Amino acid sequence: MRRAQADERKALRELTQHAQQILEHAGRSAGSTVLDKISSTLRAAAVDDAGRAALKAGRLTGEVKPSGFDVFAGLELPAKASRRKAPVADDELSERRRRKDERESKRRDLEQRSRELAVRAEEDAQKADRAKAEAAKARKAADKSRREAEDAAAKLEAFEP
Repeated sequence: MRRAQADERKALRELTQHAQQILEHAGRSAGSTVLDKISSTLRAAAVDDAGRAALKAGRLTGEVKPSGFDVFAGLELPAKASRRKAPVADDELSERRRRKDERESKRRDLEQRSRELAVRAEEDAQKADRAKAEAAKARKAADKSRREAEDAAAKLEAFEP
């Protein structure tokens, strides 16, 4: 586990340094705040399905915020889990906390859904662009065939046996 964490830190450090070089080459500011955001976004995107897909496709266009316990998604629970009961909301404060937690959970779900839909929209836009190019190519071929057919018809009409 420590080896994997060390590898992850090394990869993040290298990617962040590469981003710094790209920013500097483009004449943009590569201050510590920007680099921290880049590193944080890469770390969060690596554990988020939509973020990971966007990274893999080279289409990560904005910050990805860490969301809750997604970091632990791949871990297995011990065979013998404790059987504690969930605390009962017996006063107003705990009820407000529960509602706040529910709202936060809903917000995270909506953020993730939004990221997933943004990735899907980008993929669909690319498909549409490819289809448009294919349609233009087919239209050009059809126009050429129509001209050739008209030329052949004109030659046939002008032909005297």
